[in-house]
Amino acid sequence: MKRLVFFLICFLIFTSQQLSAQYKPSEKDKVNFSSLLIDGNKKAGGLSGLLGIDPNRLHMTQSYQMSYGTVGGNSLSQGIYLNTLRYDFNIPLKLQLQWGMAHNPLQSSGVQSALQSGLFLSGASLEYKPTDKMKIELGISSYPRHEYYLSPFSNRQNRLFD
Repeated sequence: MKRLVFFLICFLIFTSQQLSAQYKPSEKDKVNFSSLLIDGNKKAGGLSGLLGIDPNRLHMTQSYQMSYGTVGGNSLSQGIYLNTLRYDFNIPLKLQLQWGMAHNPLQSSGVQSALQSGLFLSGASLEYKPTDKMKIELGISSYPRHEYYLSPFSNRQNRLFD
């Protein structure tokens, strides 16, 4: 019995060493991720090659903002993620799109957040700048509405000073 266990252990050790030697990747199969991030993948056209989009002209910025406040023993929290995509065309034309997601990170009370949760389109713009002194920009902006505002033009019946 001891002899059988000894042979099984030796067999497992020997085969595991052989398997690791067989499946060892070669130097040509290794990917240099730092050069891939800087230079991009020259072989793969992918969707950017199909649509004619140059990845070097595509810019993306992201931000996250979190707010917290208390009023009268009630607390409100709001988290907003914003993503801005901009594409610079060959001609002096830029297309920009900004979208975001709002959520309630600390919603432990029954008080609603000032902003609605979920995805929203914050804005889109198209900028044409033929010279340094001339710029034409068309844009649309959409901001989440705030339910609890004090405006003299509000139709709310329970305003602060009536």
